[in-house]
Amino acid sequence: MSAPTEIELKLALSKEALRRLDESRTLREATSGEPRRERIVTTYWDTPDRALAQRGLSLRVRAQGETRRQTVKAQGGAGAVMRRGEWEWPIDGETPDLALAAETPVGEFAGAEIVPTLTSDVTRTTRLLKVDGALIEADLDEGEIRAGTSRQPVRELELELREGAAGALYRLALALHAEIPFAIETESKAERGQRLLAGEPLRARKAEPQPLPPGVAGAEAFRRIVAEALGHMLVNAAAAKAGDDEGIHQLRIGVRRLRSALRLFAPALAEPAVKAFNRELQGWGRRIGEARDWSVFCAEQLPHIFARADKPGWGGLIRDAALAKRREAFDRAAELIGAPPFVALALSLGAWAEEAERQPRLLGDARLDQPIERLAPDLIERLARQVRKRRRKAEGGDPAALHALRKALKRLRYGLEFLDGVYDGPARAHKRITKLLKRLGDLNDAAAAARLAETLSAEAVELAPAVVAFAARRDFEWRNGVARIERLARKIPGF
Repeated sequence: MSAPTEIELKLALSKEALRRLDESRTLREATSGEPRRERIVTTYWDTPDRALAQRGLSLRVRAQGETRRQTVKAQGGAGAVMRRGEWEWPIDGETPDLALAAETPVGEFAGAEIVPTLTSDVTRTTRLLKVDGALIEADLDEGEIRAGTSRQPVRELELELREGAAGALYRLALALHAEIPFAIETESKAERGQRLLAGEPLRARKAEPQPLPPGVAGAEAFRRIVAEALGHMLVNAAAAKAGDDEGIHQLRIGVRRLRSALRLFAPALAEPAVKAFNRELQGWGRRIGEARDWSVFCAEQLPHIFARADKPGWGGLIRDAALAKRREAFDRAAELIGAPPFVALALSLGAWAEEAERQPRLLGDARLDQPIERLAPDLIERLARQVRKRRRKAEGGDPAALHALRKALKRLRYGLEFLDGVYDGPARAHKRITKLLKRLGDLNDAAAAARLAETLSAEAVELAPAVVAFAARRDFEWRNGVARIERLARKIPGF
């Protein structure tokens, strides 16, 4: 049984990118030996009720010429670079032998009925590449995934690490992207096939912070946190691009979490890099935020305000205009997400964070060598001081000061989540921070809604009476909201 680890980066290619790949100087100069081309047909197996897929597992039999290999894969943590459990065995037939998988997560299904569920049929061109002392297998797959009567084309380049540090995958991808723009694929073929089988669209995913192992150095903790946050951003970029409201929401959260990770570790990190990445992420967050604000305005603010107003019918006067604005904002966001700078930013940030494994001094100073348990209290206390400072300025309900308090509280909450398991922070404070953030978020949405309503009024004068009614109700709820926030803030211990 092979070592149960697979580390790879998947690149989704357009037809034009696929055509240009043979012209890539980066691939040509890094290739060692002659490329190998063969047809690979892979059949995925599951229980009739898809129990393996629901557990994040895949069981497959791959046919390459006369050879057959059985593989079990476990779902890896979200990230641009996927790290997944992988177990492989040569077998003689076309049907999986579950006895071989007894020591894997599939072992508990030893007595279950399994059936073929989907197939991938691709022509694979394999190259071995040498990059910065690392050995990388580059597999170019062209073909399709079949699930029942449904089909989905496959055009992707898989970069799998054979030897060396994972940062080499990012650096290779950056060099390729400079020649041939592509997207980062965040789903495996099995996951895409399962969606195809169920007829499900690509959906947004919430963040799933991974607890840090005790004793890990600060540099490695930063690498793990950025990898998880980057993966959360990328997986939701695809859903947002498809026009999913929750995808836009989670993508915005993903950008904020990455910025919060940078702010959390900022005292020990290289300042020029932190400033550069933070500036880029801030720009993306602002652009994505526009689409999110129109989404909340249409789906939540309009129905809520006018359902409680004296003349609820006035909401219809601005609904159609608002929906048109929402579509425009989503189209702009999709265009930005699909543009090369977005991919370049993700790859650059990932490449920098991965230097923790190879050259931690490129990340920052010697404090990153300390165990994260020793580093964490100072990092959290710095964020807490910022919250206390902004809370004092927010007394009285000034909108700008409340917004600054909300941002500081978010950074503190994300910091506590990132360091969960290695920092014994105040659990009661964390819960109350979350509750206070909900109140502050409601106020922020109300303020954004008023601004968007005024935009509509400025563009179409006939909407002015409806906007006046909207603003009157919003101002009443704002005053009540500020009073509730001040009561909640006084209950947070230490803040």
